Amino acid sequence: MKRVIEIFRTREELEKLVNLPNKKYISGIRNRAILAVLCYAGLRVGEIISLRPSDVKENDSVIRVNNAKWKSSRMVYVPSYLFHYINKWLEVKPESKYLFCSRYGKKLLPDYLQKMVKRYAGKIDPDKNIHPHCLRHYVECYIMVSA
Repeated sequence: MKRVIEIFRTREELEKLVNLPNKKYISGIRNRAILAVLCYAGLRVGEIISLRPSDVKENDSVIRVNNAKWKSSRMVYVPSYLFHYINKWLEVKPESKYLFCSRYGKKLLPDYLQKMVKRYAGKIDPDKNIHPHCLRHYVECYIMVSA
């Protein structure tokens, strides 16, 4: 947890990471949305790649996570600004049963998300070893620090 706070001390610094992918490309729009969900909702990689569009409830500011760890499901309340990124992705998303998919509509692999986070985080600070689970813990730290 401490390692993540050293890199991302404010929401603005975290937004730098989320806004790194190039929004000129469909994959960039998708990657922005994925990073936003990782950073602002604290979902696990496996939970993100299994999300379906029907799991996102913007009116209630909630994401339903099915088949989470221990085969349970839960509701994750998220900030409203997260839906900006998700809605941009939904505008260009190919036909797929998954919320986050390849440009051909196929399910993303966990390895892709791992490498993507490392690639973008490396642009911010190449000396730090940031991976998706670090961002999950950042959400918990941010909530504790903000309270």
